[in-house]
Amino acid sequence: AEGGTRQAQLRAAGLLPLRPPLPSSMCQKPLGSKKKSKSTKAKPVLAPGALGACPALDPFPYPHVRAPPGLFDRRALLAVREELASLQRTFKETDLFKVYQTGDLANLNPADPRHAAALPRTMALRSALYSSEFRAWVRQLTGCTELTDQTDCSCNVYGGGGHLLCHDDVIGSRCVSYILYLSRPDEAWEAAHGGALELYEMQEAAEGLPQPCAAPSASLAPEFGSMVLFAVQPGRSFHSVGEVLSADEPRLSVSGWFHAAAPPPGADETASLSQLRAVAKASREPLVRLPAPRKPLRGASAAEAGAAGLWEMVNPSYLAADNLRAIRAQLLAQGVVQLASFLRPDVAAP
Repeated sequence: AEGGTRQAQLRAAGLLPLRPPLPSSMCQKPLGSKKKSKSTKAKPVLAPGALGACPALDPFPYPHVRAPPGLFDRRALLAVREELASLQRTFKETDLFKVYQTGDLANLNPADPRHAAALPRTMALRSALYSSEFRAWVRQLTGCTELTDQTDCSCNVYGGGGHLLCHDDVIGSRCVSYILYLSRPDEAWEAAHGGALELYEMQEAAEGLPQPCAAPSASLAPEFGSMVLFAVQPGRSFHSVGEVLSADEPRLSVSGWFHAAAPPPGADETASLSQLRAVAKASREPLVRLPAPRKPLRGASAAEAGAAGLWEMVNPSYLAADNLRAIRAQLLAQGVVQLASFLRPDVAAP
């Protein structure tokens, strides 16, 4: 009943997108009774006196801080974890990442009673993270420039096979990256589960700017309640999320950025995104549009599909006219489409 109430609250608040729900294998286990959740509503998110301590700055392979569990109240984080387990996420996959992600949590409105009823602890966590006191603590830790109150964060879930390839996080005015881990609260995260935050040392390249080494120089386990922070440095703060190797232990976190008033120095020249754009621009050749006949889409007949060998390999549902039209519409609108179970099971089986 409690789960149904939570879903009803989220739907009323407009927080359930019209997307397939998160697979049951990715959902978190229940974290407590309704009565226990109520008892945590007035609990501060930050542990008492937490900002009075400053974890040591690790300089290798570039300056970063790992705040151990204890910075945030454990029961408050469990309540956040429970709320986020009810919030639907969108599956995203590109050549850089494979992850389930919520929308920007900055869009939650504390003045909206529907949002307040659906995700009270999540909004309390967001408020604590972007408070002036916490931003001052981040500046003290990292030595970064003054931070604005811009909110930029989301919930990320990496299931089995989920990953994030090497990049430096430089986009716009991002100044400090952070990850707050909410995975596996009752047991230590095992190295065999994968999903570590991987940091890269730089090496000289034969041509051009230095490049990250092929293998990470440091790995940080996503331990529940711990938080990692590092300054965003163009062409230097390279990191990745190792592939999650466990099908039963998803890597859950709230992650985001603290922003400065302007982009970091060197963002236009040395950031990985700027380098990629420069290479693409230098090697770009004029596109030549090839003539192609435009025929009305229709389903493939048995004779046509048989002649092409499709019936023996492709899931028959993808040969239907309605599905072909839907696929084409998505390609035109988004430029990408993901076709699950495209091959017949007997063909796809190893």
